[in-house]
Amino acid sequence: MTKYILANDGKFHVKHEMSDMVDVDELFEQAARLVIENRIGSASLIQRRLEVGYARAARMLDQLEQAGIISASEGNKPREVIINSFEDYMKNKGVDVGPEEVYPEDIKKEWQPKKLSNLLLSELQKEVADLNEVRVPIGIDKRRMVSASIEELGHIYVFNSPLSNSIGLLRSQLDFLVNTYSPDRLKLIVSDDTRLLADFNGSEHLLTPVILDQSKVENALGWVIMEIERRLKMFQECSVNSLKKYNELDGASLPEIVCVVSGINKIFSIDDAVFYRMERLMSSGHLAGIHLIVSSPLTMERKYSKLLTSFPTKIIFKTFSTSQADLLGTDDAFELSNEDEFIFIPAYGKVEKLSVYR
Repeated sequence: MTKYILANDGKFHVKHEMSDMVDVDELFEQAARLVIENRIGSASLIQRRLEVGYARAARMLDQLEQAGIISASEGNKPREVIINSFEDYMKNKGVDVGPEEVYPEDIKKEWQPKKLSNLLLSELQKEVADLNEVRVPIGIDKRRMVSASIEELGHIYVFNSPLSNSIGLLRSQLDFLVNTYSPDRLKLIVSDDTRLLADFNGSEHLLTPVILDQSKVENALGWVIMEIERRLKMFQECSVNSLKKYNELDGASLPEIVCVVSGINKIFSIDDAVFYRMERLMSSGHLAGIHLIVSSPLTMERKYSKLLTSFPTKIIFKTFSTSQADLLGTDDAFELSNEDEFIFIPAYGKVEKLSVYR
């Protein structure tokens, strides 16, 4: 266990029983007073009022919970403020909290591209090195690596089943992105119900640690929607209509953001707010340089299936029923012969049968 204490230097620290003191967020007291004053524990409130990013606001919210100032998370409900004043907290400083976590934004190291072991991916890295766009590897056609600009793809729906190697596809795409593009060029938000993408934690590209608790996806998407609004307002003020045009301005530099969500059906079952935020992201996210990749079976509930099948780009692994094929708009997936094969339906261009690259 660890404890928050106020040291002689006037700063809050985490006190480990077997170690020296470690600083917690320097805005901890401001965040505490803010949620107490407003009687609500909210990451969006902290972001807006303290002008910090989502990852930092979420971390401060966790610290406030661990310090006993706000209640634990209950899905999309606002956090309850447990104490009446910050002075009440100070009277009982030294509250037990959980072990300290290391977040990607705390990891300071010089980023360098990493050569990938897969020959075709390594060759693709060389091809895209001088291009002024972010490209995503899709799959292999014989010995040819197919890739596409994330801007042209828009948003991607990956139809999968327990028998498909969709997670292998996502892992390879993420591996390529984090080892090809710098964190200044590309940022990621990853939600994963399989826990097979958790080893990407520690990457400087992540805006928040890989989300394993699906009830927290709504908060992440809420931040994404606010970021879309912020960027579009900036574009309007600068008289440009795209991220590419904005980044051509002197002194302007915003990264592309790719949101990867694995297992959306579970998230839809938690709260409809996720559905509406995803709908909003799909309608204007690409204009702000923010893109969505969803990997999930196809739900039969009408409004959800309509959203998933409206993605401009689709990757479809083997289908097992006519109803699935009808909704997805292709019969070709019936004939796929193994877990690595899929049908690639791009927003623009020809439909292709490809395979996951291993």
